[in-house]
Amino acid sequence: MAIGLMFALAALAVADVPYLGVRERDGELAALKAFGWPSAALARLIVTEGVGVGVVGAVAGAGVGLAVTLAVTGTAVAVGALVAGAVAVLLAGLASVAPAVLVQRLPPARVLARE
Repeated sequence: MAIGLMFALAALAVADVPYLGVRERDGELAALKAFGWPSAALARLIVTEGVGVGVVGAVAGAGVGLAVTLAVTGTAVAVGALVAGAVAVLLAGLASVAPAVLVQRLPPARVLARE
């Protein structure tokens, strides 16, 4: 139960990063859309950024987890770290889908008129 809650909170934290990135760069993304980038390409960009954040977090978390486990028990649980890292990357990808959908709904004319 605790591990599931930890992954859920981590997914929300990771989802927040691409969402804020989309909100901060909405002018740039709208300009790309206005220049002819397909919505699918913009969505792929946002999901790729989210997966990148997940990979960095998973590598750091698994590395620290392995180091602490090795220091405390004298053995490393590499399979558990790899599974946790893979789940973290998967959740990061899934969590960045909502910001990717948000990018597809950006009205370029209205966003660029604010800039």
